[in-house]
Amino acid sequence: MTRGEAERRRWDFRNSPQGSAGVVPGNGEFVLQKETAHKKVFDIRLLGQVVRLKHDNEDYIRQLEAFVQEKLKTIQTQPGVSSLQAAVRLLLLLADDYFSALKEKDAIQENVENKARKMIDFLDRNADLFENS
Repeated sequence: MTRGEAERRRWDFRNSPQGSAGVVPGNGEFVLQKETAHKKVFDIRLLGQVVRLKHDNEDYIRQLEAFVQEKLKTIQTQPGVSSLQAAVRLLLLLADDYFSALKEKDAIQENVENKARKMIDFLDRNADLFENS
């Protein structure tokens, strides 16, 4: 494995809702999906920095940009917050949102599984009622 391949693997996020994502070594572009032939490059500005994104859906990129900008506005209204502090707070805020969503998803999944078990138990206990129909 070359160093570039190792770098790409290190930045590969397999659980991204849009597919895999990662930094493309050498060109500074952030890929938000698995590589396809239909990728376009979009520039967004965050904290005074231009970030170049590769994706096939500009609307999705603009949604991400607007979402991040809105979160940053909330953080940057606090006095004395540098760009680095805002970025770190944003990362922590997004990580908290992510783990909260995972916890909620797990609770919903557990609830659905419990209800499914109860339905199966009910059907097993009352199978004779359904067989005579």
